[in-house]
Amino acid sequence: MSYSLKQKTSIPFGLAWGWIVNVAITLISAIFVSVLVAGERVGENRIGIAAVITVILSSFCGAIVAAKRIGHRRMIICLASGGIYYLSLLCCTALFFDGAFEGLGAAALTIIGSSIVAGLLGVRQKGQKTKGLRKRYRA
Repeated sequence: MSYSLKQKTSIPFGLAWGWIVNVAITLISAIFVSVLVAGERVGENRIGIAAVITVILSSFCGAIVAAKRIGHRRMIICLASGGIYYLSLLCCTALFFDGAFEGLGAAALTIIGSSIVAGLLGVRQKGQKTKGLRKRYRA
């Protein structure tokens, strides 16, 4: 059974796929940055910038995947995907870092901003269609 993104899914299933993409991109980019730092190609002072880029990229891609999977209510789905990603980051902080919550506001604004951008990418105004060439009939 093949599955394409053209087939629409339910909201929980689409949000779950968005969360999987969020976590996968976060893990892949964290591994990539740690290899660069361990190989001394990037200084340790650049880890913060890499973390911000990781959060922006993963929340944007997860929101796009969730919106494509579900197919309707794009902005709400993108914001819900960003909220789920933010909650998962909070849970990871509580689990692995003993609840040392730092930079929550900046992370929330970054995730919400990139989710809004992902939601706005597919928004078109209704009734605004491109004008094609009209044929003129001569009698």
